[in-house]
Amino acid sequence: MLNPATVRPRRETPGARVCLPDGARISIRPIRADDAEAFARAYTHISDVSRDRRYLSLSPALRPADVQYLTAVDHHEHVALVALGPRSREILGSARYIRLPTRPGVAEMAIEVIDNWQRRGVGRALLEHLSRHAQDAGVKHFIAIVSTENIPMQRLLTRSGASAARVDGELEYTVRVGALTPGSRRARSATTSSPGRRGFPTRLPEPAPV
Repeated sequence: MLNPATVRPRRETPGARVCLPDGARISIRPIRADDAEAFARAYTHISDVSRDRRYLSLSPALRPADVQYLTAVDHHEHVALVALGPRSREILGSARYIRLPTRPGVAEMAIEVIDNWQRRGVGRALLEHLSRHAQDAGVKHFIAIVSTENIPMQRLLTRSGASAARVDGELEYTVRVGALTPGSRRARSATTSSPGRRGFPTRLPEPAPV
């Protein structure tokens, strides 16, 4: 787990404004440690189905240690972005990747969007911004651990040319980051992927599709 005391200070980064297909305007920016309360609150707006798909758990709330791990990131080894609502500035979803120390150029990624904002393009926007960041940072491939019941994410990754292998009863996909960046015709929709077995905390006390 990242120690907040070791997180490098960062200058305030303005959010990128995004217009969704239905006309709603959101912003996407790097997550900050002071997003902890809003992040924990957003988790409560995710259904049991979505939580199970994302965190492999049905816990009604995140533990403080999990919230800290997911928000106090260093934005190098562990990168996370949040999507913010047009008026409330509440967190609508997040996307993150964690580099695998034993596999240079490879990172594990995961996405979640609160239920009321799923199927509106929030996940796609997060995925495109995350992929662009990863590509600029030298990440070549993403790995995603996906529940066998998460058909939308499986379809997205398959359309993006991902290869899949069954690991511990779930599916481990490997996809080229370039296939998910803006401009790629394959990066059209997104849903929630489960936290993985390497960098992400698994079986949290536990978020889902986009």
